Amino acid sequence: MADLILTSNTTYEAVDLINGALSGTTGLWTSGTTGTGPGSGYYSVVAISNSANTAFGEYSYASGSGTSANGTTIGLAFAEGELTTALSFGHSIGSGTTAGPSSFAGGISSIAAKNSFCFGENNSTYSRYTSIVGGQHNSILEDASEASEHTSIFVGSGNTIRNNIFSFVGGGLSSNIESDFTAGGGNGFNTILGGSGNTVYNGTSGLYVAYNAIAGGSDNEISDSKSCTILGGETNIIKTATTCSVITSIYSSNINLAYNSVILGGSSHDMTSLTNLDPTAFSAKNSAIIGGSSNTLESYGNNVSSGGDKNVILGGVLNTVRGGDGNTVIGGNNNTIGYSDYNLARASDNSVIVASDNCYIVGIGSNDNNIIIGSKESVISGASNSIIIASSYTEVVQASLGTYDEQIVMGYAAAGSPSTVNKTVRLQMWNGAGRFEGPLTVGPADYAEYFEWNDGNTSNEDRVGYFVSLVGGKIEKGNFNIVGIVSSTPAIVGESNSLRWKNMYLQDDFDRIICDSYEVYEVKISGETDIEIYVDEKNNKYSILPSPENIMGELYDGDDSDKEFVGTKKHRRMNPDFNKNEDYINRENRKEWSPIGLLGKIYVKTSEQITGNKIDVDTNGMAINGSSYCVLEKIKNYDGDYGIVKVLFKLL
Repeated sequence: MADLILTSNTTYEAVDLINGALSGTTGLWTSGTTGTGPGSGYYSVVAISNSANTAFGEYSYASGSGTSANGTTIGLAFAEGELTTALSFGHSIGSGTTAGPSSFAGGISSIAAKNSFCFGENNSTYSRYTSIVGGQHNSILEDASEASEHTSIFVGSGNTIRNNIFSFVGGGLSSNIESDFTAGGGNGFNTILGGSGNTVYNGTSGLYVAYNAIAGGSDNEISDSKSCTILGGETNIIKTATTCSVITSIYSSNINLAYNSVILGGSSHDMTSLTNLDPTAFSAKNSAIIGGSSNTLESYGNNVSSGGDKNVILGGVLNTVRGGDGNTVIGGNNNTIGYSDYNLARASDNSVIVASDNCYIVGIGSNDNNIIIGSKESVISGASNSIIIASSYTEVVQASLGTYDEQIVMGYAAAGSPSTVNKTVRLQMWNGAGRFEGPLTVGPADYAEYFEWNDGNTSNEDRVGYFVSLVGGKIEKGNFNIVGIVSSTPAIVGESNSLRWKNMYLQDDFDRIICDSYEVYEVKISGETDIEIYVDEKNNKYSILPSPENIMGELYDGDDSDKEFVGTKKHRRMNPDFNKNEDYINRENRKEWSPIGLLGKIYVKTSEQITGNKIDVDTNGMAINGSSYCVLEKIKNYDGDYGIVKVLFKLL
């Protein structure tokens, strides 16, 4: 019908053409003054007027059933179909649709507001310059501000754009772009492409939220942020004063209070602040988590500088960077860098760098469980279960038989590169040895070793301060073969066996612990899981090495065709007679043993008042005036029972 009007040269020619087209129907063409009838507008047309169609205003057209072309203000309205309405310059087709001024509405029960385009089912645009193309139950909403301009929803269902400018939802289900103007905020240039339940919105901070995008995925959210992107995935979140950041995660990753930061791939990552920072202050800047699972970049600071900058986690599982700048974790599991700057943990598991600068933990093979604390320019490379504390330019490496593993190291250099030669203290956990470049300073004075009493000290007598002599390999009070004094406060005590039974490990003829060497392999099970196996010199394969808890260990009888050599390991040989269920009482708490001072300043009992500067020993092991040992100090006068003097003792 519109074509008939538009192709006519005159009004009367159009009337003839229209009447011809409507032959046999009740068509009506009105030209002249307006009125109240169905076709009362100037140059308006109502087709099938007995179906309650109406056309008002100039150049309006209504056809179908129950349609209304209402161009009363300006005219040029076009309505066709069933129960459709078109206002000035509006075009409404379909069923139950409404086209506002300069708008197009099509489909079923769709509403297009001023200067809008709406097509589909039960879709609504209530703001100007907006579009909904296809889909159902989609809405572009407005309030008094009419803030939604140049905004579009393409296909999908249940999607919403509210108070946004230049925003776009492309398909998907129940996705939302919205702003809360009562909080002082606003949104613009935001995009959701497909997916389900995704949201871009302004929360309560009042921060202007703009230039954000969610591309696919499900239940993802961007709020209170600018220029941020979530690419796919599920339940990922960017929120609270985050700018220019990106998440491409499988699911459940979070960026919060970050700037120029990225999560690429993986799942369950967290880049966030654990403090209530100013919403305009960024906690994680220029940082990235790439791949892996459950990795974390965190800030504990109360200002921008402590929040962390240029930190990176590449792959791995459950790795964490807390605060600091320029830190990197590459692969591995359960590694942590905290409150530190410019540190690296690479291909290591369960390692930690805390309060340090420019330090490295580098795994080789199966080496893991390392810690660097309070250090500078220090490195753990290839070792396991090692710690560097309060050191500078210090390096710990793996030796061929693992003798540098299980250790605590300190070191120092004023400048240079990390080196093993800068170590000053090393405590070896695997054999209990300690090494010091400097003096060991202690309070007590004498060197002692434990000896066993010949009589077993069955009366549990306190024999401190007595001279002792040897009887075979044991000791007794007094006599003339004096070897030492029962010490009250020894500085160093030998052969104490204070931590465990002396014979828990097998020893050679010189009392040295026998160690076995094992080759260590990583074996892939079903092409996925890695386990370690240990192969001894007789080609016995163990999944668990012999230990106090499991004396025989556990042999490995599985497939090892897919294995990789990672190093060697030195391991102490268990004594098969060791009983883990038997309680051990150390020599310090057993009456039949005493520490015997062999050299140094030692307190001794006297059997008379000492008047000179030297003493001898009586047959009962007590001091008497004499000429053999120098008296350093008189502690207690003889009271008829005993006195006490301090002497300088050494073997005569």
